[in-house]
Amino acid sequence: MSNWARKYFGLYIDGRDKVGDVIDYTAPVLEVQTEDFRAGGMDMATPMDMGMAPMEAGWSMGEDPDVLALFGIKKDGKKIAVFVRSAIEDDETGRVRPVVEELRGKLTKVDPGTKSGGAFNANSYTMKLSYYRYEVNDEIIHEIDPPNLVRVINGVDQLAEYRRALGK
Repeated sequence: MSNWARKYFGLYIDGRDKVGDVIDYTAPVLEVQTEDFRAGGMDMATPMDMGMAPMEAGWSMGEDPDVLALFGIKKDGKKIAVFVRSAIEDDETGRVRPVVEELRGKLTKVDPGTKSGGAFNANSYTMKLSYYRYEVNDEIIHEIDPPNLVRVINGVDQLAEYRRALGK
Protein backbone atom coordinates (compact mmCIF):
# COMPACT_ATOMS: atom_id res chain seq x y z
CA MET A 1 0.00 0.00 0.00
CA SER A 2 1.29 3.43 -0.91
CA ASN A 3 1.14 5.89 1.94
CA TRP A 4 2.89 8.84 0.28
CA ALA A 5 1.14 12.13 1.02
CA ARG A 6 1.92 15.60 -0.28
CA LYS A 7 2.51 17.66 2.85
CA TYR A 8 3.57 21.11 1.70
CA PHE A 9 3.85 22.87 -1.63
CA GLY A 10 4.53 26.23 -3.19
CA LEU A 11 4.64 27.81 -6.63
CA TYR A 12 7.29 29.96 -8.24
CA ILE A 13 5.58 31.79 -11.07
CA ASP A 14 7.78 33.33 -13.77
CA GLY A 15 10.64 33.67 -11.30
CA ARG A 16 8.50 35.07 -8.47
CA ASP A 17 8.19 33.27 -5.12
CA LYS A 18 4.48 32.63 -4.45
CA VAL A 19 4.96 29.88 -1.87
CA GLY A 20 2.73 31.44 0.79
CA ASP A 21 0.18 32.81 -1.67
CA VAL A 22 -1.18 29.78 -3.51
CA ILE A 23 -4.25 28.06 -2.07
CA ASP A 24 -4.36 24.98 -4.29
CA TYR A 25 -2.77 23.54 -7.40
CA THR A 26 -4.12 21.18 -10.06
CA ALA A 27 -1.41 19.22 -11.86
CA PRO A 28 -1.80 18.40 -15.55
CA VAL A 29 -3.60 15.23 -16.55
CA LEU A 30 -1.27 13.06 -18.63
CA GLU A 31 -3.24 11.17 -21.25
CA VAL A 32 -2.09 9.19 -24.25
CA GLN A 33 -4.59 9.50 -27.08
CA THR A 34 -5.36 6.18 -28.67
CA GLU A 35 -7.09 4.87 -31.73
CA ASP A 36 -8.57 1.40 -31.74
CA PHE A 37 -7.21 -1.00 -34.37
CA ARG A 38 -8.78 -4.30 -35.29
CA ALA A 39 -7.56 -6.40 -38.18
CA GLY A 40 -9.41 -9.36 -39.69
CA GLY A 41 -7.80 -12.01 -37.50
CA MET A 42 -8.24 -10.17 -34.20
CA ASP A 43 -10.98 -10.92 -31.66
CA MET A 44 -11.03 -7.34 -30.40
CA ALA A 45 -9.56 -3.96 -31.13
CA THR A 46 -6.33 -2.93 -29.44
CA PRO A 47 -5.31 0.65 -28.66
CA MET A 48 -2.62 2.33 -30.76
CA ASP A 49 -0.64 5.25 -29.31
CA MET A 50 -1.47 8.36 -31.36
CA GLY A 51 0.34 10.94 -29.23
CA MET A 52 -0.67 12.83 -26.15
CA ALA A 53 -3.69 14.94 -25.33
CA PRO A 54 -3.05 18.65 -24.64
CA MET A 55 -2.02 19.42 -21.07
CA GLU A 56 -3.19 22.16 -18.75
CA ALA A 57 -2.64 23.00 -15.10
CA GLY A 58 -4.19 25.45 -12.70
CA TRP A 59 -4.02 27.06 -9.30
CA SER A 60 -5.97 29.41 -7.04
CA MET A 61 -4.63 32.47 -5.28
CA GLY A 62 -5.60 36.06 -4.59
CA GLU A 63 -5.61 38.99 -7.01
CA ASP A 64 -1.86 39.17 -7.54
CA PRO A 65 -0.98 41.93 -10.05
CA ASP A 66 2.31 40.20 -10.97
CA VAL A 67 0.45 37.04 -11.99
CA LEU A 68 -2.49 38.84 -13.60
CA ALA A 69 0.02 40.66 -15.83
CA LEU A 70 1.14 37.30 -17.28
CA PHE A 71 -2.27 36.60 -18.81
CA GLY A 72 -2.41 35.91 -22.54
CA ILE A 73 0.29 35.72 -25.12
CA LYS A 74 3.41 37.71 -24.36
CA LYS A 75 4.48 40.15 -27.05
CA ASP A 76 7.91 38.54 -27.25
CA GLY A 77 6.28 35.12 -27.77
CA LYS A 78 7.98 33.64 -24.70
CA LYS A 79 6.20 31.23 -22.46
CA ILE A 80 5.95 31.59 -18.72
CA ALA A 81 7.61 29.10 -16.40
CA VAL A 82 6.05 27.79 -13.21
CA PHE A 83 7.87 25.59 -10.72
CA VAL A 84 5.90 23.65 -8.11
CA ARG A 85 8.06 22.49 -5.24
CA SER A 86 6.60 20.15 -2.67
CA ALA A 87 7.43 17.52 -0.10
CA ILE A 88 5.87 14.09 0.03
CA GLU A 89 6.08 11.90 3.11
CA ASP A 90 5.71 8.15 3.52
CA ASP A 91 3.30 7.74 6.43
CA GLU A 92 4.73 4.31 7.28
CA THR A 93 8.42 5.28 7.50
CA GLY A 94 8.36 9.07 7.88
CA ARG A 95 10.71 9.37 4.91
CA VAL A 96 10.39 12.72 3.09
CA ARG A 97 11.22 13.28 -0.58
CA PRO A 98 11.31 16.53 -2.55
CA VAL A 99 9.10 16.82 -5.63
CA VAL A 100 9.68 19.39 -8.37
CA GLU A 101 7.29 20.02 -11.24
CA GLU A 102 8.22 22.36 -14.07
CA LEU A 103 5.49 23.78 -16.29
CA ARG A 104 5.99 25.98 -19.34
CA GLY A 105 3.22 27.49 -21.38
CA LYS A 106 0.73 30.31 -21.53
CA LEU A 107 -1.63 31.65 -18.90
CA THR A 108 -4.87 31.35 -20.86
CA LYS A 109 -7.61 31.83 -18.27
CA VAL A 110 -8.15 34.00 -15.22
CA ASP A 111 -11.44 33.36 -13.42
CA PRO A 112 -12.02 36.06 -10.79
CA GLY A 113 -15.01 34.23 -9.33
CA THR A 114 -17.48 36.02 -7.08
CA LYS A 115 -16.17 38.98 -5.13
CA SER A 116 -17.52 40.29 -1.85
CA GLY A 117 -16.36 42.98 0.51
CA GLY A 118 -14.63 42.09 3.74
CA ALA A 119 -13.64 38.62 2.55
CA PHE A 120 -10.70 36.98 0.84
CA ASN A 121 -11.60 36.32 -2.78
CA ALA A 122 -9.43 33.93 -4.76
CA ASN A 123 -8.88 33.89 -8.50
CA SER A 124 -8.51 30.65 -10.46
CA TYR A 125 -5.73 30.55 -13.05
CA THR A 126 -5.41 28.08 -15.95
CA MET A 127 -2.24 27.50 -17.94
CA LYS A 128 -2.04 25.56 -21.23
CA LEU A 129 1.27 23.71 -21.31
CA SER A 130 3.91 23.12 -23.94
CA TYR A 131 6.29 21.44 -21.47
CA TYR A 132 5.94 19.44 -18.24
CA ARG A 133 8.49 17.71 -16.02
CA TYR A 134 7.86 15.82 -12.78
CA GLU A 135 10.77 14.64 -10.66
CA VAL A 136 11.09 13.04 -7.25
CA ASN A 137 14.38 13.15 -5.37
CA ASP A 138 16.13 14.53 -8.51
CA GLU A 139 14.93 11.57 -10.61
CA ILE A 140 12.80 12.43 -13.64
CA ILE A 141 9.57 10.43 -13.63
CA HIS A 142 7.82 12.34 -16.46
CA GLU A 143 9.16 14.79 -19.01
CA ILE A 144 6.77 15.80 -21.76
CA ASP A 145 8.24 18.17 -24.37
CA PRO A 146 6.03 18.07 -27.50
CA PRO A 147 7.92 20.68 -29.60
CA ASN A 148 11.10 18.62 -29.24
CA LEU A 149 9.35 15.23 -29.60
CA VAL A 150 10.33 14.07 -26.11
CA ARG A 151 8.24 11.85 -23.83
CA VAL A 152 10.28 10.43 -20.96
CA ILE A 153 8.48 8.04 -18.63
CA ASN A 154 10.50 6.73 -15.69
CA GLY A 155 13.81 7.43 -17.41
CA VAL A 156 12.87 5.94 -20.80
CA ASP A 157 12.40 8.29 -23.75
CA GLN A 158 9.39 6.82 -25.53
CA LEU A 159 9.99 8.92 -28.67
CA ALA A 160 13.78 8.60 -29.15
CA GLU A 161 13.44 6.26 -32.15
CA TYR A 162 10.98 8.64 -33.82
CA ARG A 163 13.41 11.57 -33.40
CA ARG A 164 16.19 9.47 -34.94
CA ALA A 165 13.91 8.52 -37.85
CA LEU A 166 13.23 12.22 -38.43
CA GLY A 167 16.92 13.13 -38.28
CA LYS A 168 16.61 15.05 -35.02
